[in-house]
Amino acid sequence: METNSRKDFTYYLPGKDGLSQKPIDEIHHASSHVLFIVGANGTGKSHLGAWMESKNMNGVHRIGGQRNLNFDEYLYVSEEKASEMELFYGRHHDSEYSRNGKWDRWDHGKKMTTALLNDFNAALSCLLAKTIDHNARYVKLSKEAEEQKKEKPKTSQSEFDKLTSIWKSIFPQRTIDFKGTKFLATAHDLPNSYSATQMSDGERAVLYIIAQILSVRSNVTIIIDEPEIHLHRSIMSKLWQMLEQARPDCLFIYITHDIQFAAQHPSAELIWVKSYNGVSWEWEKIQRSDIPDELLLEILGSRKNVLFVEGERGHFDTQLYERLYPNFHVIPCGGCKQVIARTKAFRQLEILHNCNVVGIIDLDYRSPEEIELLMKDGIYVLGVAEVENLFLVEELLTYYANHKKYEKQTVFSTLSNIKDDIINKYFHNDLEEQVLQSVTAQVKYKFSRIATVPSDKTIAFNALKQSITNIYNNFDNLYTIERDKYSKAYTERNYGTILTIYNKKKLLPCIIKYFHESPQEYHRIILNGLNDEDREKIVTALTPYLPKQIEIRPKLTGNSDFLTN
Repeated sequence: METNSRKDFTYYLPGKDGLSQKPIDEIHHASSHVLFIVGANGTGKSHLGAWMESKNMNGVHRIGGQRNLNFDEYLYVSEEKASEMELFYGRHHDSEYSRNGKWDRWDHGKKMTTALLNDFNAALSCLLAKTIDHNARYVKLSKEAEEQKKEKPKTSQSEFDKLTSIWKSIFPQRTIDFKGTKFLATAHDLPNSYSATQMSDGERAVLYIIAQILSVRSNVTIIIDEPEIHLHRSIMSKLWQMLEQARPDCLFIYITHDIQFAAQHPSAELIWVKSYNGVSWEWEKIQRSDIPDELLLEILGSRKNVLFVEGERGHFDTQLYERLYPNFHVIPCGGCKQVIARTKAFRQLEILHNCNVVGIIDLDYRSPEEIELLMKDGIYVLGVAEVENLFLVEELLTYYANHKKYEKQTVFSTLSNIKDDIINKYFHNDLEEQVLQSVTAQVKYKFSRIATVPSDKTIAFNALKQSITNIYNNFDNLYTIERDKYSKAYTERNYGTILTIYNKKKLLPCIIKYFHESPQEYHRIILNGLNDEDREKIVTALTPYLPKQIEIRPKLTGNSDFLTN
């Protein structure tokens, strides 16, 4: 069967007249032949897929998330039309009752979302029936050409030819064939074929999906619930992409948790399901933008407020933020520039108007002026130079020593040794370098704040020259201020101030020797403590150094407003 491309795809969605009312049918026109329905667990995505099918029983073929991957070794194959009916409606005879209700396919209509689909036999039988009919038609046309002494028609791909082509791309070391009504598999490292019923779960899942998509009749909407199930990530996207190309006549609607899969379809429509009350859905279409789809879908799927932070996923600093702010969806962005850019961009998205989006960055060498401007965009700075310094604050070191059950005098001497090392051995030696780094950072910031050049060239030149002159003239004064600040912190041996202004990576490994522990063990105990009865002690120790605008809560309490006034 050759398919004809169709560009006008329509589908049903429930109206958005309020969650308390029964939904009103709305017909939507798809801009492409791929559409994604995404949302968090419990938002009714599968129920929505079933609802969409119920509104167009004769035009929708839905593959549920619960599917049986077992099939008979020898298949019963009927003629093509009956096979299509068996696959599409769950029975092979054409009756109004069957067509309108899909009575048999979904367990007498009672389990539209939970029934275990047991239609592997039907999909394979339908594919074989279409292949047999295709080959029979070719033989008939060839015989007629011979009788009329005309050129024989060119061969075209049967459904089984399409299956083997896709299969070869997915499993180059495996082949699939059929003999009579039995599907056979062959591995390149084995001498003999074996029944395809003995293939792995992943291989049978691929066979099931290919057979379903190639066998369904023309110009229908195919709804696939959990397209990722039983499939390895390395083959999933490639498989569905090839099937989309093989069936340009069908509208593909994916209901998925896999945000990476959705993000790999940049031209597809995205529908975000927010909630479901058992009657109606709250949903919204997502407009594609310059913001990465994968990140946006991750945020929407979490149903939490958002906290962008510096660092990498899985690193101890990110884990610290995740434990300190359990009511936020914490997203590491790498460096501070990425945190600033993403926080600003996501705060402007209308789709996130009910979601608080904030960022936390290291203090580094930022001036009060810069910190104040960042706060206006929901970006807050730590009370220490960098997140690593949080693990060095005196309150946390004291907690750790007490956790290890040190005697009071031992706690005092240990902390004294640590502070002496940081102040005299490290900070003093790096003092001049730190001053220059601070001055450099502030000069760069001042240059970044130079006003936009006016349109009048003469005014523009003079304004730019004056701005640069002001920065240059203030350089000596800026250096003196910074030099005095760092010198004072050293002279007064102000450990707290030093952690605020001292940017020094990997200080912890240098001083943790006094605890006779590795940095990894120290991090582990602190992070684990935030998940047990010691949480309040650790939070109390760190609170003075965390942005006061973002409230720390001890437990998950939902998606309310976590910004304090």
